[in-house]
Amino acid sequence: MRARAGWLAVTPDALGIEPDGRRVAIETKAPRTLDAWPDEDATVRDPDAEGVPVPPQYAVQAACQMYALHAVGVTVAAVVLVASSGWAWRRAVRIEATPAGLRWATRIVAHVGAARRRILLERREPDADASAACLAELRSRLPPRPATIDGTDEDAALVAAFAEARAQEAEAAAAIADLRPRILARLTGAGANAILTPSHRLTADKRGALKVQNRSPE
Repeated sequence: MRARAGWLAVTPDALGIEPDGRRVAIETKAPRTLDAWPDEDATVRDPDAEGVPVPPQYAVQAACQMYALHAVGVTVAAVVLVASSGWAWRRAVRIEATPAGLRWATRIVAHVGAARRRILLERREPDADASAACLAELRSRLPPRPATIDGTDEDAALVAAFAEARAQEAEAAAAIADLRPRILARLTGAGANAILTPSHRLTADKRGALKVQNRSPE
C-alpha cells in the first residue's frame, strides 16, 4: 500500500489489527542499538515507551505518514512507529487518528514541506526557525524524560552488581579473543575438531565457533 499526498509519499511497513479490531499502520526502524540513537537533547519521548528516546526525524515521519494516509482516504486508527534494537521490539511513537492528531500531523507536514521547498527551490538548508518549530511541536506533545532518581540501598546493590558483571564481560571477551586462535591452531595442527580433558570437552564447528561443556565425573 502506498499513499501519496502532493509531494509526500509514504509506504507503511505493515498494517496491524489491534485486539479491538482497529487497523493501524506500522512503520519500523532498526538502528544498530537503541543506545546509539541521538543524545538526550535531540530526542522526544513517548510516555508509553518506557523512556525510550525517539529521534525527532522518526516522529516527524510518523506524523507525515498519518497525514498522507488520510489525505488519500486510507482509514487507520493510528500510526505506530516502532524500533528494533536487534533483539527486542519497542513501541516508540503512536499517533492516534483523532481530529487533534490529524491537525498536529498537518502542522508537522507544513513545517517539513516548507523545509523541503527551501532545499529544492532555494538550494539552501531549511531555516533553523522552521526546524525549531517542528521540534517544539513534537516536544509539546510528549512529556520530558522522568527525572533521575536517588537510588536506595537495594538500587545501589543492583547497579554495583551490573557494573561488576559488565566489567567481567569485557575481561572475558578479551580472554576469549586471545585464547580462540591458539585453540584453533592446536586443533588444526592435530587434524581434530575436539579436545577432551578430564574436566571439559571442547569442540569446534566448521566455521571455527568453539563450544565447551563440563564433563560429569565418572
